[in-house]
Amino acid sequence: SVYSTNGHVYVGDDGGVSKSASHGNSNTWIDLNASGLNVTEFYGLSGVEEQPNLIFGGAQDNYVWRFENGVPSFVQTGWDGYKTESYQDASGNVQVFYQYGPGKYPSNMERKQDGGSSPVGILPNRDSFWGGTYTGPDQHSRPIYKYPNGKFYVGQNDLYFSSNNGGNGYPIDAGDYTAAGLSGQPPFNNNVDHVNAFTVSPLDENRIYVAFGGAGDYGGSDHFRFQLYFNDPQNGWQNRTPGWPTACSSCSTCNAYATCGASITGVVSDPNNYNRVWICFNNFDYDADRTLSDQKKTGVKFSDDAGVTWHDMNTNLPNFPINCITYQKGTDDILYIGTDAGVFRWVHASGQSAWVGYWECFNVGLDPTRRMPSCMVRDIN
Repeated sequence: SVYSTNGHVYVGDDGGVSKSASHGNSNTWIDLNASGLNVTEFYGLSGVEEQPNLIFGGAQDNYVWRFENGVPSFVQTGWDGYKTESYQDASGNVQVFYQYGPGKYPSNMERKQDGGSSPVGILPNRDSFWGGTYTGPDQHSRPIYKYPNGKFYVGQNDLYFSSNNGGNGYPIDAGDYTAAGLSGQPPFNNNVDHVNAFTVSPLDENRIYVAFGGAGDYGGSDHFRFQLYFNDPQNGWQNRTPGWPTACSSCSTCNAYATCGASITGVVSDPNNYNRVWICFNNFDYDADRTLSDQKKTGVKFSDDAGVTWHDMNTNLPNFPINCITYQKGTDDILYIGTDAGVFRWVHASGQSAWVGYWECFNVGLDPTRRMPSCMVRDIN
């Protein structure tokens, strides 16, 4: 903000720019955004395959929105909007799943028929799975996914799925959801960390990758270690967290895991081969001498054996935090990542291994007259 001697106050915040000509007193603020200053931040978005001009999205501090042919309207009003999922059911009706608010009340996740007026609360009841009152931190923005077979997935302190679209309203109990069993039990997550991302193979609903965000030790010995799991139906959940060639110097317990000091923010598998998987990181930190060690670099990794071995895919990729990753179906491994400076696209070297190629800035996209601003991108569909 800037305060001048004539009593004018200018404030820049997550809603744009405002001005008061009376020392900031109530009812004296004027919106200076006008046209052309696009300041609404969307945490997540989703489309409807049968209706390409229909999009839903959740906005920071600005509710859940619906856009049809570019015309906006509200789906829900109140608090922050977060991730959305949407699909057209067998009757031709569009169903929308969305999150909003602080993320701890049953109503903070809802299912609603597009055009309808009565949403249904579908947030999993963590107390039922905890065996008492849940004491972990709240998670505002959860990853969610609607599987083609009818299952609905929610990531929070564990991965939960529902076979009946998240239940039929309050009260929501353990009978409406099944937990993956990754929370609070060694060698898995410590029940404090949250699911950052997950992907379910369209070939087999039992082949699932789950990425946790590291938030502390489990039993004081696994600092940031176990963050990525793959469900192998024959052997159960397997730790597939990638590692560095050598352990980092900042701690003695990370055992060279790449997630020491970084979090996996996105995971996607090949829709035609669930053993091929990509992950991305959001680290953005430098060593004391202002250089970048391997442990401080962000980036993308690829595995063609379900995470047993990993390959770096960072050619031409700046060291920006990466927030999401997606695979373009029907292509020769074209990938898109959303970073703090916009979108980058992976150009695969034809006939070469999947990790051979380079990243190119895609903010210009396919039409150079419609350039996207260099801004934080949190979701890509």
